[in-house]
Amino acid sequence: MNRGEKLKELDPALLVECCTLVKANSIEGCKRKEVNVVYTRWQNLEKKASYEAGQVGYKDESRVFKCRVEKTNAIVNALNRTKREEHPNLAELQEERAKEHRREQKALRKKKELEEKIARKQKEEEKRLRSYDTLFEESKMASNADVAATEDASASIAFEDDFM
Repeated sequence: MNRGEKLKELDPALLVECCTLVKANSIEGCKRKEVNVVYTRWQNLEKKASYEAGQVGYKDESRVFKCRVEKTNAIVNALNRTKREEHPNLAELQEERAKEHRREQKALRKKKELEEKIARKQKEEEKRLRSYDTLFEESKMASNADVAATEDASASIAFEDDFM
């Protein structure tokens, strides 16, 4: 199964082949005409010390699936003809998968931090634009003390004419 696939989305033909192979490799199952094969994700398995050898329980029964399989030698024979035995280093494969998962999480975290940083900068820019701090510049300000005092209003009229 690929990452992100769900058990319900498995190809029915593939599921029948897998269940037939499980039945054929079972000590009791290969003797019977038909059996129910139960499957679930490993995270849903529950194993306690009080259980018998080989017995397992399930944490969530709704995540357990059953498939009824009849004895079909044609499928088993076809699978045995194309059988390949591999002995992978499972610990190494699990570590590689964990590294890949950590890499993906790190990339997501960096992306989220970048988005937060951009949002923070935009918020600060909006705050700066709405602020009155940059509205008044001292170099452009003029005071009435700058207007030379005269007995008539000629200085103030000249200042006001110069204003526009």
